[in-house]
Amino acid sequence: RLDDELYLSLRLLDNHSPEFLKRLLDIAPFLSLAEQVQAYYQQMSNEAVAARIAMRRLEHLYYKHDALVARAGQSTPQVGDRVEGREAFIREMAMQVYRFGDDAIKTRAMLCQMY
Repeated sequence: RLDDELYLSLRLLDNHSPEFLKRLLDIAPFLSLAEQVQAYYQQMSNEAVAARIAMRRLEHLYYKHDALVARAGQSTPQVGDRVEGREAFIREMAMQVYRFGDDAIKTRAMLCQMY
């Protein structure tokens, strides 16, 4: 739900405004929070919910090029993302979705992983 609200707020803002850029900075704390929530659901053995959260995280990460993340990681810590071993990190999230997700998100995860 929090992710949906974040996307809605981004869509309603002008993408050239300072408010839009400020809202983009909220994605990193969201990814960190989503990682913690996913770990909680895995600890509670609710793998289906953990797979849905992994898919949300994957949707925020798959399109970013490794070089861009590495360059950004030099100046600021990449909260919720990995600079080193990024391909394995994305594969790990996709595997979580493949194992415990429903058919619709499995297909989306496969597309995200291939891209």
